Amino acid sequence: MLRFHDTIGEHASKSDSLIVLGRGLGQHYGLLSLLQREIQSNELVIGMNITKAFVQTVITPALVSTGNPMLLPRHLTSDYSIRDRIAVYETKGFVTVTSNVLVHDLLHATLPTDNVTGLVIFDADRIREQSNEHFALTLFRTKNKTAFIKAFSENPTALTHGFHAVEKLMRLIYVSHLSLWPRFHHDVKSSMSSHTPDLIDLSVRISPKMSAILSSLRETVMSICEDLRDTTHALDMSELFKENERSSKALVHNFDDVIHRQLEGAEKRHTSRVRSLLSDLSTLRVLMKQLFELNSAQFYRSIVTIRATTTRGANWLVRKEAQSAVFLARTRVWRLKKPKIAAGPPMSDKKDEEEKEPFHIGTGVLTVPTLEAMPKWYALRAVLREIQTDVETAGAESDVARVIVFVREQRMVDELSSVLRNGNSRYVKEQFETNFPSVAARASEEGSLQLTITQFLKPNPERRSFRESSRSEKKRRVRQQVKTGRKWDADHAREELRQAFRQVHAIRSTKIELLIWSMEWVDIQGRGHRILNEYHPAVVILYNADISLIRQVEVYKAAHPGRPVRLYVLAYEDAVEEERFRHSSAREKAAFKTLIRERATMTILVNQEGREEEEFTQSVLAQTSALGKGSLRGLGADRDSRLTRNQTKPKAGSRVIVDLRELRSSLPMLLYKSCLQITPLTLEVGDFILSKNIGIERKSVPDLYGSFMSGRLFNQAEALCQHYKYPCLLIEMDSSKSLSLTATSGGVPAELVASSIVSKMVILLQQFPKLRLLWAQGPHDAAEMFAALKVNEDEPDEERAMSLGVDTVLTEEQTFNVGPKSLLRSLPGIDSVNINSVMKKVRNVATLATMSLQELTDVLGSAGKASKLFSFVNEKPEEALMAQ
Repeated sequence: MLRFHDTIGEHASKSDSLIVLGRGLGQHYGLLSLLQREIQSNELVIGMNITKAFVQTVITPALVSTGNPMLLPRHLTSDYSIRDRIAVYETKGFVTVTSNVLVHDLLHATLPTDNVTGLVIFDADRIREQSNEHFALTLFRTKNKTAFIKAFSENPTALTHGFHAVEKLMRLIYVSHLSLWPRFHHDVKSSMSSHTPDLIDLSVRISPKMSAILSSLRETVMSICEDLRDTTHALDMSELFKENERSSKALVHNFDDVIHRQLEGAEKRHTSRVRSLLSDLSTLRVLMKQLFELNSAQFYRSIVTIRATTTRGANWLVRKEAQSAVFLARTRVWRLKKPKIAAGPPMSDKKDEEEKEPFHIGTGVLTVPTLEAMPKWYALRAVLREIQTDVETAGAESDVARVIVFVREQRMVDELSSVLRNGNSRYVKEQFETNFPSVAARASEEGSLQLTITQFLKPNPERRSFRESSRSEKKRRVRQQVKTGRKWDADHAREELRQAFRQVHAIRSTKIELLIWSMEWVDIQGRGHRILNEYHPAVVILYNADISLIRQVEVYKAAHPGRPVRLYVLAYEDAVEEERFRHSSAREKAAFKTLIRERATMTILVNQEGREEEEFTQSVLAQTSALGKGSLRGLGADRDSRLTRNQTKPKAGSRVIVDLRELRSSLPMLLYKSCLQITPLTLEVGDFILSKNIGIERKSVPDLYGSFMSGRLFNQAEALCQHYKYPCLLIEMDSSKSLSLTATSGGVPAELVASSIVSKMVILLQQFPKLRLLWAQGPHDAAEMFAALKVNEDEPDEERAMSLGVDTVLTEEQTFNVGPKSLLRSLPGIDSVNINSVMKKVRNVATLATMSLQELTDVLGSAGKASKLFSFVNEKPEEALMAQ
């Protein structure tokens, strides 16, 4: 922990604050400093947005050294029973809780809010108005007006997106002070500038083929953008470019996001061509990223997979620019070559042996593996060789050099481990045989592959040349150029293997310990700082440049001034990776400057911290339209409109039973703000129970499609119709997006089509005629509907709602299938009085249709009703329907 971390804790303890740090500076250090000041004996502090892995691997080890048992955190999840959670709350100390569990405990009063001293929030930039975290904070502040709230964030860029985003966030989390700690802050600079790591920036040149593929993909993107502009007439091409260091315009790396934002909703207003072009842009962005992350065999396999799995064919693949990229991607793995035709046996002179071209008789085409390796592999080997040389130069007295290599994904950990252990050529050959087994087998049979097996077994100095420029202070820049290596003859294979084994033995005998660590583990578990503090590396290599990890190394070096640390940063030159890395620091600096200006002019409400008592007078929701309110009151004909026409709000203290799984959505919070009491329970039937008569199943649009595909929705509708008088299906749309159920098909189909969502909904309503559909533009509309439906309704029964759907003895009403029962109700002569008698005495509908008039009279108990049913089935259905 550095001096500025202690200052953060000191300032945060004075007021409810949002503390924003630069990426990688260590928000958990500020939390530790705050906890040491705030937690005393017999106090309870709640932590939010803190994962279990982060608690176990970062916070707990750091707090153990304090010797205060109250600081050791406990992490509560849904795996703990209510009794166990109550026991942990009574023990007090620092307790981290998931947002769902915290909402549940606040609604059920499991958490004694009066005993809570304060609440700490991590990654506060993720909180939104409709998030579960905001719901928990609202419940907490309503019940506790005196506890402190402190929030931390390491993502200043996210706080500048939108209009006054940071000001809105501060109101959501009930804080009134904004504390900013950028890298250029005076206290941060003074704490870290005196001891900095030796930074070495390696700019790796990509191969000529990679450069040509990148250019072809960019040209394909521009071609698609021009088509989009001509089709939609709503695309601003100027936003797709920005000036680079060479004062030339370059394509932005997030071009697909820029276009999606400009054409938001256009895919619904235009033909399917717009959607296809937008999908192609997303695919091309992924390929441009994979070009620098996947080896040559994996990259070409990705292109082949896209071409094979696309249902209607990828439109971008047929473009001229894309064809060039596909061809070049294949030539990085293998090339096709016309064979030599010979009339006799091959000549065996030395010149022919050195041509390294397979001799083939026939008219087929030879497959010659090229197996291009990644340029960063050579750069990494060169860095490790440099480290090895420095260790050998230091002599026998030097300690073992511990080296950490940070990579972006777990896949890269396995890749680099294999490359460093077995060599570049062997790894690419294995990938070639794995991804293209038939091609590799054919090449092996033709004799081409054997000639290149030993191509990269021994690291070839001719393959790499680095150009070192001037070194300023403690930073130097090295540019790497990978030259094309020559192939080796099969005659040299034995000597090559001997040299390779000698070199492997030499590497193993050096004083280097190498650890390859994935950034995914660092990001998810928050272990970057702890890894550095535990492993104490002398050299850190960033295989994928990341500004956050650079800051973490700087913090580690400042905390350990006596330990020498060298930092290598590898980035591809003139590529997306280098551009993203160079601009990440500039974007963060610009974001902090924006936040500084907003802090000087922001409006702070009088009761922004929510500490003063005030009557909650918010209406159902002011954001929604007032149209159609009268039509929302009532679901059945037996409800008296004279009693509901003048009522717009439910009775005070009205309750809504909510399924625990629905607490992840924003609707429960909006219902709570609509003056409805929320009771979370585990429900098997329905998601929201408004009364003993009204049960509602909620579906978002993606969930609706998925439920129809799996058939789950039909089972849920059957259960609702079986247990509730007014079963409802709520379809909740996204208010920020347009929706058209007929956009893909071009209109409502004239006949039922299996692939049409409209046809599926028609079948659902035909099978369950009792089911009502509720359409909501968003959660605000849904909350208003629920409030209107609650008018003049009895409160729901908690025990009954929980018991529905479980294994219990079925009543007489529940023993019959819903489908046949609905059909019988639609027949003349059958009503609620005799329907159960019919279903018990008659085997099926076919038997009912063949019964005589006397038999129907015995079953229905009325000659008049039997006559209506008999006429409908056998003689005059029109007259029977008119007489009904």
